[in-house]
Amino acid sequence: MPGRRGGEIADVRGSDYGTALERVIGDLRGRYNLAFVPETDRRDGKVHRLTVNVAVPKQKGNPRQLEVRTRQAYVAAVPQPVK
Repeated sequence: MPGRRGGEIADVRGSDYGTALERVIGDLRGRYNLAFVPETDRRDGKVHRLTVNVAVPKQKGNPRQLEVRTRQAYVAAVPQPVK
């Protein structure tokens, strides 16, 4: 479930908490948040797919490596009437 919602689970088995914590800290250091506004304000309650493309410039001798993790979709929630 976390992967479908854009989250992640740090699976720690035994006593290897240090490795899991190092990975989480490393992920947070190189993290960027992106936001967007859909072209239409269509709040239809349906699931809409998302695609993120990243262009990485080539570098001589030291190629950059990126790991991109995104949500695969979002739900355009129907507005609820104010009571």
